[in-house]
Order: sequence, then structure tokens, then C-alpha cells
Amino acid sequence: MFSGSLLAQQTSLDKNIKNIEQNSLTTASNKNSGKSKAADLFDVTISGTVTDNNDQPIPGATVSVPGTSIGTATDLDGKYTLTIPDNSSVVISFIGFESQTIEVGNQSTIDVSLTMSTQALDEVVVIGYGTQKKKDLTGAVINVQAEEVMKYKPTSVSEILRTTVPGLSVGYSTSAKNVPSFNVRGDASIKADATDESNANRPLIVLDGVIFRGDLAEINPNTIASVDVLKDASAAAVYGSQATNGVVIFTTKRGEYGKPQITFSSRVGLVTGARRQQTHQGGDDVLNWLTDMNETITNSITDPWTRFRDYNSIDPQYQDDWLAANGIPGETDPAAIDLARINNFGFLNNEIENYQNGVSYDWQDFLFHTGVRQDYDVSVSGRSERVSYYYSLGYSDRESVQIGESFETITSRLNLDVNLAEFFTIGANTQFTYQNEGNQAIDNGSFRVYSPYDQPWKNGMPQTRENLNDQAAGSNISNPYQDPSWNTRSYTRFMINPTLYASVNLPGGFTLRTDYTPRFDVYKRFDLDEKGNPQKAVDEAERRYNDYFSWQSNTTLNWDKSFGEHRISFTGLYNAEKTKAGKPGHLQIAFHLHLHLDTMQYNLG
Repeated sequence: MFSGSLLAQQTSLDKNIKNIEQNSLTTASNKNSGKSKAADLFDVTISGTVTDNNDQPIPGATVSVPGTSIGTATDLDGKYTLTIPDNSSVVISFIGFESQTIEVGNQSTIDVSLTMSTQALDEVVVIGYGTQKKKDLTGAVINVQAEEVMKYKPTSVSEILRTTVPGLSVGYSTSAKNVPSFNVRGDASIKADATDESNANRPLIVLDGVIFRGDLAEINPNTIASVDVLKDASAAAVYGSQATNGVVIFTTKRGEYGKPQITFSSRVGLVTGARRQQTHQGGDDVLNWLTDMNETITNSITDPWTRFRDYNSIDPQYQDDWLAANGIPGETDPAAIDLARINNFGFLNNEIENYQNGVSYDWQDFLFHTGVRQDYDVSVSGRSERVSYYYSLGYSDRESVQIGESFETITSRLNLDVNLAEFFTIGANTQFTYQNEGNQAIDNGSFRVYSPYDQPWKNGMPQTRENLNDQAAGSNISNPYQDPSWNTRSYTRFMINPTLYASVNLPGGFTLRTDYTPRFDVYKRFDLDEKGNPQKAVDEAERRYNDYFSWQSNTTLNWDKSFGEHRISFTGLYNAEKTKAGKPGHLQIAFHLHLHLDTMQYNLG
């Protein structure tokens, strides 16, 4: 399965390599101008190799004639060939490097060495509890900025990681919540917690400099300004053993100078199955399978005839024996003979009726559908000399391919920074999340064993819960529609995750910062199984309440000093954390109807 709303995107390098495979960018031509005219226009062919300052080839570098559509891209060895007009110049460029413009003149071979862009080297990368310029890095760090992030119009944080961060393995999830597994070093590496298979290799998540204990569904992708992935031990050392599987750092957006900016975005997408699964169809397909299965069970598959086989397919000398074995000796009516064979397979009344009428179903039509996903976001931001603010509000309503499964969430974020003095800043990064997992979904895990001659409802009856079949025919599994149809539930979750901080610049180039981050996490669960479900002997209501409170506090001291071309950085950290689970609340009520008595029994726990 895959989500139709998830776009299979490529990084800019992937796109360039794709251009390499296609061999060139579009060149201008005129079919009616004739061979001699084209030769006058393109009469110089140049070739060469593009390398970096370490003499390593640069694949995917662009070689083009400015002001025209004439251009090409270097191959995997950094080589190119291009035919251009006489007396032209070419521009050689690649992301992260300084572009070069070269006058061709009489040259036919032009080899170019590109130098790293000064701007790229000066980009700030978040590492640990501080930042560094990219040119000063020695560890394995990947940085992706907001422009690259928003290029792909992500609908979830997992999409950001999958489409923009190279070297990060991100799975896929068809659930409405859409939170797949992901890891930095691959699933084959040593697991941090062998007892927790799903999260054993999950990297540590850091949000705005603070370790984040929630899941990715809590973070609105539209608030992300940059993503930094720390891969090696040196880059993530400050986090200790928690960073065994690497660190993924999300930095959210802040206000910018200028007039206040109001941004609104909306997206509507569809999620559907990649293809229909192969199941047994009505007619000979399912009947032959049932025949083979029953003959295998009865160890009669090598016999010249069995009562499970089609009467007309066996040797005439055994047909009288077949009729006798099926309890209809001497029968000549084809319909009665056919029904006798069907009775060997334990068909229920619904199945027999549909078989005789030539009606069959594919249970995938009852258990899967095309889900709709909607995302709406609005943000307000601005900045003055003293105050920077960024506020966002997001709403998502998502369905999955599984009928009945939905996920609704509201996210809100406020980033506020106030400069009380040139040396003293306070602020708050506050996130609120509400989640609703919706009603009970219809289980679709066993659709392959359901009979193609059965459906969830009684034949010819309105498709209401009162007319549901008790058991799915052809299996020992109950009708998957029964429990969800008689169940009412509310699964909600509230999370508040604020960070309050203060930062002061001290003499000598020292910066002291302290922050405090409490996290409030409240689960509310309500289930009601109503009267009327034939699968439930007892009508029951259940309510659960769980709350969790945790906090962490960080105090960091940073010192950064430049000596000519040399820089020294120092970071000291004190961290404290505590997690507390509140006493869970649980109320369960079972309703037992006693004969001639209008009483109910309550079980409280």
C-alpha cells in the first residue's frame, strides 16, 4: 500500500542525475530551417571535466549558455559535451559551489575546478546544544534548510525526512496517523533496546534544542525551518548514550524583520491501495480450491473420484457412487446435483443463494476504500528590534485505506523571543497538540479467507447493523463489521510542551542559557459496546484516563573565540530530567439483563 497524497520526490542531486541519464537539457532547434542553417547556428563543440577543489569529479553540474535554453549536465565522472553558438560563453554551476563564467573563444576543451561557496561554508549547523559553521565541522552532519523542506509540500514530518535528508532510512505507513519507523544507521545495526523492536534503532529527536519525548505526529511540518542529522559519535557526544542511534534535530521557524506576515495553506489528497490483492473469485476458482483443500484433509486427492469434485468431471463409471455418497442416489436434476456438491463445503444460506444466482463479491470492496486527507495551516510572524514572534495553527483530518480508520489532529505553536537588553534575552517555545483517533476501524486482516459468495449484510436487506450477518461465511472468523457497528468510542489525547528560557551574554565571549521544559500528556479513552451485537454476550462501557507529567532542565555555557583564522569553541552542559505517571483512572460497567428483572450489574475497577 502507499499513500496517493505522498509524492515520490527526489533531491536536487537526484534530479540532476536524472538529467544525466536523459543526456541533456532541451536544445533549441527548428525543423524547417534545414541542415545548413542549423550548422551555422551551432558550430562549436566543447567538452571537459568539472571537479571540486580536491580534484574529485562533480556529477550533475550544469554547463549552460546564459540567456538561452542550451545546456547539459555532467555525467557520473564529471564529464560533459555541449554544442554551442560561436563566440559564446558558458556558465558552470552546482549547488554549494561558486559558479564560473568562461568565454569559449577558440577553446574546444574546458576543464573547470569549482570552489566551495563562501556562503555555504558560513551556513550555521545545529549540533548538540550549540551551533557551528559548516566549514568548521569535523563530524558527519547533514543540514537541510526550510527552502529545501517546503519544496516538496510535505504533509507530515516523516515526508520531510524521507524526501530531503540523504542517508536517513524512513519507512512508509498506510495508517491514518502516518508515523513510520525511521533510523540513521539501518535496521541491521546493534539495537539499543532489543525488547522494543519498533523503536530499538530509532534516533533521538531534538526540537528547538530540547530532547523531544513525543512522536512525529505531534509536530506540524509547516513549522519546520531546518533539519540537522547528527550521524557520528563526535557530533552527538553531548547527548550521551541517548544518541547511540544518531540524533535528528528540528529547528522551528522564527519571526523575520519587516511587516507582519500571514501565511495560509491548504492541501487535499487521496490515499489508495497500490494494487488489488489476489483472492479467490467465485466460480471454478474458489470451488477448485475448496475441492483440493478438502481432498487434502481427507487424504483422498489421489482417489479416482471424491464427493467434492464436480459430478460432470468424474468418470461416468463412478457417477452413481458419487450420487450415493452425496445422499441423492438416482438424482438427475442438474441443480440438485450441483447443490449436493456445494453442501460438502458447508456453505451458509447466504452463500447458497448467491451461488445459485451467480452473484459473487470481492471482500476488498467492503474493507478498503480511497481515503481523503485534508491539511490546513495558518501562521502569523514578525520581528522588531526587541520582539520576535511566530504563531501557527494547523488542522489535519486523515483517513487511511482501511474503512473506518481516521486520525484528526490540531497543532498550535508559539515561538516568542524578547530582548530585554543587549545582553539579556528571554523567550518561550510552546507547542499544543490535540489528537483524536476516531471510531473503531473495520478489521481487514483476514479478507483472503472470506467467501466470495458472502457479504457483510443479509441478502436483499438494507445495509444496516441490524441486518449484518453474524459470521463471515467460509471461515471461523466473525463478521468484521459487527464489533465496529455496535461500538462507540472516543480516543483523544492532549499534549502541552512549552519551553521557557533565558539567555545572557557574559564578558569574555561567554553565553549562559538555561531552559525549563515541562510536558503534560493526557490520554482519555471511552468505549461503549451497545446492546444488539450477537458477538457480545454482555453490553459493556469502559472509561480510562491516564496522565503523564515530565520535565527537563538544561543549563549550557558556551564560549566561542576567534584567533585570526582559528576558532575555539567550548560547550558545558548540565541536564536534569524527571518523568511521573499519574494514577490511572479506570471505570468499567457491564450490563447483565436478568430474566424478568430490570437490573444491571456494575463492575468498578
